[in-house]
Amino acid sequence: MPESEVTDFAGTVVQDSSLSQEGDTVLRLAMSDASSSRRGIAARARGGLLLFVSGDSRFSLGQRVLVHARPSRLEGFGPERWVARARRAEVTSLGFNGPVWAFRAEARDWLHRTVSRVGYPASALLEALLIGAREDVPGDLYDGFLRTGSLHILALSGLHVTVLYGVVAGLLWFLRTRWQKFLAATLVLLFYQFLAGFMPSLLRARS
Repeated sequence: MPESEVTDFAGTVVQDSSLSQEGDTVLRLAMSDASSSRRGIAARARGGLLLFVSGDSRFSLGQRVLVHARPSRLEGFGPERWVARARRAEVTSLGFNGPVWAFRAEARDWLHRTVSRVGYPASALLEALLIGAREDVPGDLYDGFLRTGSLHILALSGLHVTVLYGVVAGLLWFLRTRWQKFLAATLVLLFYQFLAGFMPSLLRARS
């Protein structure tokens, strides 16, 4: 199907949504289907797509979406071959690719509600430090980190992994053998990375 004929496409979110500097939602999708309402045909689609959705919306890793928009070729060095823009009303959630991803979204939502009890904006900063979700960090606070060159504090890295491993290992002092402590701490780290979205910086730290 020629790209000029595509009016709708479906795909899976491969990275938790983020916000652009203009306040739009940025989604990275792995396309699976495309269709043309003009010609009444549908076909399989492949390749990565960068989607900009107007306004602040939240989408989770593993979520499937149907988008009413026309993609175009993206020239660049990133993994995405296509780019599209859509209004929020033109993006429909189709659920998740499996119960594991639905559980992850519910776990992140529970964490968000729990952290919110601390009070804003401390809750937004804490959530950014815990799982790297920076959408709710106030703009003036974010700019302060940027101006002082300390924005890396809000980025998940090997430091988070090291601190978490040390805390978990300390809490498991009652385990008699070292391999039991190592195995338990490793499982906790894997769950943490699953919750945070398997960010490259965390994966490099684990390896």
